[in-house]
Amino acid sequence: MKHFVICLLALCAWHTAATAGDTPSHGMFSAVLSSHVRDGRIDYNMVRRDRRFAAYLQQLIATRPDTLSQDEQLAFWINAHNAFAIKLVCDNYPLPSIRDLDKGQILERVMFKVDTGMYSLRSIIVDRLVPLRDTRIYAALVFGARGCPPLRTEAYEPSRVNTQLDDQASLFLGDTTRNVVANSTKQASLSRIFEWNLPAFGTSYQQVLSTVLAWQRNPVSEPPTTYQHWTVTFREFDWTLNGK
Repeated sequence: MKHFVICLLALCAWHTAATAGDTPSHGMFSAVLSSHVRDGRIDYNMVRRDRRFAAYLQQLIATRPDTLSQDEQLAFWINAHNAFAIKLVCDNYPLPSIRDLDKGQILERVMFKVDTGMYSLRSIIVDRLVPLRDTRIYAALVFGARGCPPLRTEAYEPSRVNTQLDDQASLFLGDTTRNVVANSTKQASLSRIFEWNLPAFGTSYQQVLSTVLAWQRNPVSEPPTTYQHWTVTFREFDWTLNGK
């Protein structure tokens, strides 16, 4: 009975926000994530049964993102990408990897509606997030694979999205299962996510370094010219589903 009341209140909150077309509330997504994410792994089976998740997706669909401020758009589109990626897995669960869908091209499939637009996971990044010019998004976007950054147990909120992204970027870079940075030997073995999105960072591996090394909790200050002496390699990406 208590669970039913909570879900009913959540649905009412969504209906009010969706009808008004105001800035969306990401509280329901935080509630879903805190309930079903542990150490970056998602309990997809439980998410499928959680009515709050369905209500949050409907709220995303009803939002008019072009009316939002830049921080509101940044939080909205990161959350939308991650929520739609979770929905994609839930709709096809169980599966060992999202690469099993659409012959590996599932990230390009246009299937998600927001306001009057239709998007793929990739077009959310390219068309909506990249123009916001914040490379920290690549530490926050999760599309159902273990090689992705670990999913937070909270949604991104406009009022603190910059603090959240700073924290997420340093966590991602410091996660030695995904990135290894050795300042003493000037070697960096980075997630292939950085190589895939090289144009967002510049035209060279050295420009990638000048950005991502600043994400360290205790960054080493070096003139950009010294990065040409670093050795940069990229790690194999783990496409295994990031489920529990």
